[in-house]
Amino acid sequence: FVFQQAMLIEGLTILENILLAFEIQGKTTPPDKKQKAIELLKTLGLEGTAHMQPRLLSGGMKQRASIARALIKNPSILLCDEPTSALDAESGQVVMNILKRIAIEENRVVIVVSHDARVFPFADRLIKMENGMIVSDTRESYSEKKEY
Repeated sequence: FVFQQAMLIEGLTILENILLAFEIQGKTTPPDKKQKAIELLKTLGLEGTAHMQPRLLSGGMKQRASIARALIKNPSILLCDEPTSALDAESGQVVMNILKRIAIEENRVVIVVSHDARVFPFADRLIKMENGMIVSDTRESYSEKKEY
């Protein structure tokens, strides 16, 4: 799950935040998952941040770290609640491009809930709700890069 805010724990390093999913379940972090976390950080443009505190990262960097945390356990479905709401337009575009790439290249279902129309062009399917009811359900192909 990718939260609206990055929800990183300030007393932990970025790596510790990512690996927290195992600790919460009372499990020891598998040794290969530490390397996987480092690889995820590199893929998300956060190489060299593993041992940094969250307060040293920008909002966009924190959100990308939260994406790494969401991906560490290899979910087939990634749920994202307003992942760009706390970001400037440029950082938001970076995050949406990452989510789109994850959906395409890793064949994962990525569900984004958002009020921000700038994220809509990244969707293959757009379901609009009003007052708790579905009012439209559109499928489109956005294979070419859209501006955020």
